[in-house]
Amino acid sequence: MNRKNSSPVKHLEIPRARLNEVYYPGDKNGEPLLAGVTFTVRPGEMLAVTASAPVNTALVNLISGLDNPQSGSIEIEGQDLGEMSPQQRAWLRREKVGIVMPSGNLVGGLTVAENIALVYELSGIHHQQALSRAGVALANMRASEIGDHYPHQLGVFNQQKVAIARAGLGGAKLILAFDPDLELEPDKGEQILDLLRKQVENGSSCLLFSERETLANFADRSLKIQSAAVAGGEQDND
Repeated sequence: MNRKNSSPVKHLEIPRARLNEVYYPGDKNGEPLLAGVTFTVRPGEMLAVTASAPVNTALVNLISGLDNPQSGSIEIEGQDLGEMSPQQRAWLRREKVGIVMPSGNLVGGLTVAENIALVYELSGIHHQQALSRAGVALANMRASEIGDHYPHQLGVFNQQKVAIARAGLGGAKLILAFDPDLELEPDKGEQILDLLRKQVENGSSCLLFSERETLANFADRSLKIQSAAVAGGEQDND
């Protein structure tokens, strides 16, 4: 399983995300989860991060602006999260960051089409137009037949397809994918990773978070966080 991007990377573009000397405390034992972690996510690339589940969860929450580091800085497209208000961070999560969790993280009371349309509606698009765009998104994922289904009627594979479609709406984004293929058979898992790769080819960037190093084979670059610091991989600070 190897789908690395062979296109040249534009280093002169503003990084999609940049973490600089990020420190984040851990449990009551005093051991930090992150201690001086620094890395950059380039536009149009897939970066795999191998770390423990608590570290990956902390990174997803920090990069999406749901939590704050004790020290250090995090930038999304050149904007320092530490200088943003809660309202600005909420806007950023809606417009610039898409999150894909193992469960799909869909709204249970909405159909698949309504889950996708909700992203457009939060950006000010009328309900019917949003539903129409959701239909196009589902067609692009070859999943039109599940548009009127509710999340509980879907298996993990289709929930992940919907979550990826929703995460990549609105143009180039930073997609945070937490073990997207974990609960799937190998062939289904590879299809999910291929869908994430297509989002990257369409202009998004993707961070793959996992405890398993196998996802590094699928990414353009990879790094490993061990003992709270970057311990290996292709760290990049440009």
